[in-house]
Amino acid sequence: LERLREERAARRERIGHVRLTVDVGERSGKLVAEFEGVGKRFGERRILDDVSLRVMRGDRVGLLGANGAGKTTTLRALCNMVRTEGSIRFAGQDIIGRPTEEIVRQRIAHVPEGRGTFTTLTVDENLRIAAYTRKDKQGVEQERERVFSYFPRLKERIQQQAGTLSGGEQQMLAIAR
Repeated sequence: LERLREERAARRERIGHVRLTVDVGERSGKLVAEFEGVGKRFGERRILDDVSLRVMRGDRVGLLGANGAGKTTTLRALCNMVRTEGSIRFAGQDIIGRPTEEIVRQRIAHVPEGRGTFTTLTVDENLRIAAYTRKDKQGVEQERERVFSYFPRLKERIQQQAGTLSGGEQQMLAIAR
């Protein structure tokens, strides 16, 4: 009975934080992203505990877990939207402490469930706002064409008000931004 109480207490203490270790092992693909010993506290509560993850080129990774388990915090850590302990590398470079906008330029982004598009603006205006701070107009145009190659439907809807797009099209726009 005492052992059962201890196990329940330990389980209650673990609820609300993530401890994850994933290693896909040696593969022929190139290492793209790596979390090593990543942790995050909110006050006294430990939300992420020693998260380690290696993602190789071509991998598809999903984070599954209960509400409040730390999935969003893990993704926000990748974009430096929350301060963490440990190491996060992308393409071999440590990105902890880098400004979020610099990380986004490396094509790393977190698109929350709420989408975050400007619903009263057109698809074109939403895309232009996303590139507002960029100085290289040619690079912006190349990026737009790349986005349209991924999401041809957005090109078809370029002058349509974002709020009138379907839910899937709005999500495409949110990712494209």
